[in-house]
Amino acid sequence: MGASKVPYGWEYSGIRDRLVVTPLTVWVLLALTHAAAAGAGGTLTDPADTGTTETVKELGDALGRRVVVLNCDASFDDRAVGRNFAGVARTGTLACFE
Repeated sequence: MGASKVPYGWEYSGIRDRLVVTPLTVWVLLALTHAAAAGAGGTLTDPADTGTTETVKELGDALGRRVVVLNCDASFDDRAVGRNFAGVARTGTLACFE
């Protein structure tokens, strides 16, 4: 992660509790940081309540970027997903689709 150069976003999101650092969270932060440095995105897939949203929030705090958590349900159609992707791409925020 130290070799990656990602511009800082200067977005203040408040003071949060620190995330418990495990080998898996370090691996995820490393992969997402390298993806951000390459101008790409990343996708975390896992069962519910395993900490991926908190991990992405922690990365957003470190990069100074806003993190948006979207709870997807049956009312999300292709237009809604497209609008959300367009907004995330325009603003440079990090998004979690749950």
